[in-house]
Amino acid sequence: MLREFQQVREATDIKAYEAALVRCANEWDFSTISAIMMTERAQEAPQFLSVGNTPDGYADAFNDVEDASRDPVLKRLRTLTMPMVWDQDTYTAGGAGDLWERQAPFDYHTGVAMALHLPNGKHFFLGVDRRAPLPTNTRRLNRMLADLQMLAVYAQDSAQRLFEHPVRNPPSLSEQERSVLFWLARRKSVLTVSLMLSMTEVEVQLHVDRALRKFKVDRLDAAIEAARSFGLL
Repeated sequence: MLREFQQVREATDIKAYEAALVRCANEWDFSTISAIMMTERAQEAPQFLSVGNTPDGYADAFNDVEDASRDPVLKRLRTLTMPMVWDQDTYTAGGAGDLWERQAPFDYHTGVAMALHLPNGKHFFLGVDRRAPLPTNTRRLNRMLADLQMLAVYAQDSAQRLFEHPVRNPPSLSEQERSVLFWLARRKSVLTVSLMLSMTEVEVQLHVDRALRKFKVDRLDAAIEAARSFGLL
């Protein structure tokens, strides 16, 4: 699966990323796959960005915020660090059997879900689903879970780049812009950076503002993440 994993990591846009994820899911005979990046910030509602091949007839229910708050799989993923296998019993035991009944006609009978908990309030969720039961052979199942966990690592790396930073190619940063981002990324204050680089604080902020525009973001932490994802820091 290394070639498929690399296609996920090297996707240049959301469409290519989604297609690569679907190919991986199909290799394990899963009919659907979804990748979700959730960002939590203090005193703000969580923000969700997702891709996948959710059936058209189920898309509205899949994205229903109220249902998501009751979903026992999503609840467990908030703190879980290992892949989890789910089926109808998971929903019944979680008091949400009606959710399983609603999704079952779209082949959401059973599946595997996992989460990667990232810095800055970010959580990456990856789920694969199908109608057929999962392997009963423990060795085969464990191998599948390990491969899916590896896929999640590749997928979250691309998700951060593609979801957060709409630019496809690295922008051209000036040496001053790179230096300012480099030191701010290391938690130096604007005042400290200005003294280190022999600039005024206003000049430091101007370089930050130019970098934000080049990366098409509105926050310093997003610009730093973008610069890192392109290997500029």
